[in-house]
Amino acid sequence: MLKVFVDAAAGWNRQVKPRQGGRSAWWRGGAAFILLVTALTGCIPSSDAPPGPNRAADLANLELSEGALSPAFGPDELNYTVSVGSNTASITITPTLADARATVKINNQSATSGQPFGPINLELGTNPPITILVDGPGISKTYTIVVTRAPNADLEKLELSAGVLEPAFDPNKTTYEVKTGFTTPDTMVTAAVADDTSSLTINGTAVNSGQPFGPITLSVGSSNLILIRVTAANGVTKDYQVTVLRTGTTNLATLSASATAIAFNANTFTYNVSTGFTTDQTTITATPVDDTASVTVNLQGPVLGGGTYGPFPLALGPNTFTIVVTSPTVASKTYTVTITRQPPSTNANLSNLTVNPPGGTVTGFNPGNLGPYTVTVASDQTSVTVAGFLEDQKARLTINNVPANSGQGISVTLASPAPSSTPVNVTVVSESGNVQTYGLIINRAAPASSNANLLSLAVSPGQLQPDFSPGTTNYNASVASDVIGIIFTAAPQDGGATMTISLNNGSPSQLAAGQNFIVQPLQVGNNSVRIRVTAPAGNTKDYITTVNRATPPSTNALLQTLTVNPPSSSNLIAAGVFTYNVTVPFSVTSTTITAVPQVNPGATVTFIYQSSTQTGSPFQVTGLVEGLNTVTVRVTAPAGNTQDYTVRITRETASGNNNLSNLVVSAGTLNPNNVPFNPSITSYTVSVPNTTASTTVTASLQEPTTATMTLSVNNGTPSNLQHNVPSSSIALAVGDTKLDIVVRAQNGTLKTYTVTVTRAAALSSNNNLSALSVSAGTLNPNNVPFNPSITSYTVSVPNTTASTTVTASLQEPTTATMTLSVNNGTPSNLQHNVPSSSIALAVGDTKLDIVVRAQNGTLKTYTVTVTRNP
Repeated sequence: MLKVFVDAAAGWNRQVKPRQGGRSAWWRGGAAFILLVTALTGCIPSSDAPPGPNRAADLANLELSEGALSPAFGPDELNYTVSVGSNTASITITPTLADARATVKINNQSATSGQPFGPINLELGTNPPITILVDGPGISKTYTIVVTRAPNADLEKLELSAGVLEPAFDPNKTTYEVKTGFTTPDTMVTAAVADDTSSLTINGTAVNSGQPFGPITLSVGSSNLILIRVTAANGVTKDYQVTVLRTGTTNLATLSASATAIAFNANTFTYNVSTGFTTDQTTITATPVDDTASVTVNLQGPVLGGGTYGPFPLALGPNTFTIVVTSPTVASKTYTVTITRQPPSTNANLSNLTVNPPGGTVTGFNPGNLGPYTVTVASDQTSVTVAGFLEDQKARLTINNVPANSGQGISVTLASPAPSSTPVNVTVVSESGNVQTYGLIINRAAPASSNANLLSLAVSPGQLQPDFSPGTTNYNASVASDVIGIIFTAAPQDGGATMTISLNNGSPSQLAAGQNFIVQPLQVGNNSVRIRVTAPAGNTKDYITTVNRATPPSTNALLQTLTVNPPSSSNLIAAGVFTYNVTVPFSVTSTTITAVPQVNPGATVTFIYQSSTQTGSPFQVTGLVEGLNTVTVRVTAPAGNTQDYTVRITRETASGNNNLSNLVVSAGTLNPNNVPFNPSITSYTVSVPNTTASTTVTASLQEPTTATMTLSVNNGTPSNLQHNVPSSSIALAVGDTKLDIVVRAQNGTLKTYTVTVTRAAALSSNNNLSALSVSAGTLNPNNVPFNPSITSYTVSVPNTTASTTVTASLQEPTTATMTLSVNNGTPSNLQHNVPSSSIALAVGDTKLDIVVRAQNGTLKTYTVTVTRNP
């Protein structure tokens, strides 16, 4: 027995398994290795071997590119652990052999002593053991290293939508500051983890890595703390902190004064405005943009968020207000408002003076001239409206002692009866008390004549109906159709009256007394001529004459509609087209033309066809010949001119198409199998089994609208056959049945398609054998001559006969078939009068079944039992 000496350091365990070639198991803690010991030629196979361990499979050193071995390396220390940081994605291992004869493999791949091996990729967490196998002369040793890569709790990205991180982002720096302006009310935070297995929260809310989070509201000041926490897969956390400083602003949002308007702009800091003498105090309202800012106005304040300050007294002249806005985060700003209170005005002038009616500025008005001014109005004017316009809006105004605003009209009643004069006083008192009174005299004129009657009225050509009378205002006159103008002559009773004349409510023209005035152009039909007389008093009177210009006869000789039915009742008329072509089928021998003129009633329609003429619509066109038939439609306008329309009717020639487009039978398939159908093939055959006792024929015409067809069976009486409709059932006798489909074209030509259907005779029921034999032994009974009614046989063969064949012959070899099964096994086909394949015979009985199937499917089984003697 081979003895092995192993120096085992303290703490190692050993188990030796007898009769396994010296195999021992060594382990320390949870790691184990197998020591294989093989006797070498020349080794001492006894306990006389020299003492001490075999170091041929030792490592002299073991180094890693990252991390430290635990425990420290020793040649007899076989199991190690190493911890590396999360950023270490791979390591290399450098093994150094103690014996130059040894070889080393790392993870079953050859390595070189003293040279780095790798890189070996590392996953996060604990990785599978790395094995280092050292093979020395007569001994092997395996070292293992388990590397744990720490999970990563770093960020690889951190950005804010507001401002820039200070300092710039570094995964190893965890504290940052961002400064942003007041106008940034919130921010979005985008953070991405360096390790996909880590999780992320922002201000306590779970966030997907790389996805924007927010918005996060930013208050003014440095109290905006954003905490980003990364939790690694092993539970280790790392916090990143961003402090966002949203600086304040010392701009004002609003600035106003109760004493006067201020055109405020946040970036304008100095204002100069004025107010009137009567305004002796003011308040100042100031609101900052930033509600954390404070406002002080002329030492009132500071008030957080601003407000209304005052009231402040206003002295005559400039009054200065200083508005100071302060903020805890930015420099203060000062706005200055100077309000100048004006002294009282001495201006007591009017800028304008109006009287309505007549309307507008008083003639000759001058602010420095107090008048009096004279205005004349009509005799029927009983009141006027007087308005004064102040040069200085701070002055006060009265009209005939009635207070009024600048530009406000005050009604003044005029003295009666006309003619008369009415005085008006317009008084202005300035802000300082100066007084000026403007004088007006309104003269009401004497009444004017109101006579608006005509003295005379005449027309030429034509005659007024009724005769003229001053009290009659409506007249009629008639002129021929070729008259385009008519002369009117008129004179008023009052020589101071004026006249205008207009045609069909058009623009009026002045008409002098006794003037011959041509009114034109006259439209066909009624024309309204208006003579308006205006009396000196302004009242008017209208004399209206309706002039009727006769209508000329129409020259319109065009058609409104034209139809030819058949083929259609649709209107053929197209503008500017006078010849129309229509086509009717051969079966149509007459048609109807209907024509309606555009001038209806009035125009007449005449039809000219062959030797016949007819006035009046509709017109029956009969005796249409094959080919072209021409009809002239003549329209005569009321004026006597004519227009001819030509209708060309083409009657189609008779079709000679006697072709089928398809032909099928319900039983069997046409031969030839004509797909796609060829109408030139007219003879077909069909074979059907004996069980098919009838069939139908379906034929389709190429010209189903003009052609017809009949069906005759075995040259019998023809019957009509409909297009694409199956015929009645046709009985089939055994043998041939002849079917003739005769197609008649529209022009009478015929074509015959013939289908011969052959029905097969009845199926044979013969399932008898005519002979049966085996190659080994003799059938019992020995059936000679063969009797097919005997179906059971036995055969006895000696033990030396290990196989046999079967030969069977059929009475109906052309229609019947056979199968052979051995001991009820799977049947195999058996050919007529042909020996079967060799059949192995076991000692004892072998059952052979020959099953015969007749043409009609009936079965008969012949059984041969072969007994092989022991």
